[in-house]
Amino acid sequence: MAEDAARFVELLREEESIYGEVLEFARKQSALVEGGQAEELLTVLAAKGELIGRLTGLGSELGPMKESWKASRDSLPGDERAVVEGLLASIAELLEKIIAEENAAEDLIGKQRTDTVERIKDLQKGRQMNKAYGDQAGGGGRFTDTKR
Repeated sequence: MAEDAARFVELLREEESIYGEVLEFARKQSALVEGGQAEELLTVLAAKGELIGRLTGLGSELGPMKESWKASRDSLPGDERAVVEGLLASIAELLEKIIAEENAAEDLIGKQRTDTVERIKDLQKGRQMNKAYGDQAGGGGRFTDTKR
């Protein structure tokens, strides 16, 4: 049981570390979205995707351990239980922060999209107005002033 608990703690620490990195990338992502730096944003998203891939791989081993943790929790010594519970709480806190960052970036992207659509609509209206005035003014009128 001690080996299983040690492996569980090792995997939880790894998960916590990766989520910490994901949070840093989520913060960078928000700053890049706000600054309109699309190229750098793609780099951050790719790096974040790699971390998520690592988490997915880690989850295949960690998932069953988390499930069995609920049943075996009370059988662990108090100090081991406290370490695991601390790690689980830290991971939950990191996830909350990541979700908040992601939601903020999503909201900002939505606002930027709406602003861009409005600018496009304004440009289209301007073109339509120019075309309408152009049709009225320069369409080969009946009288042309040829004197200079």
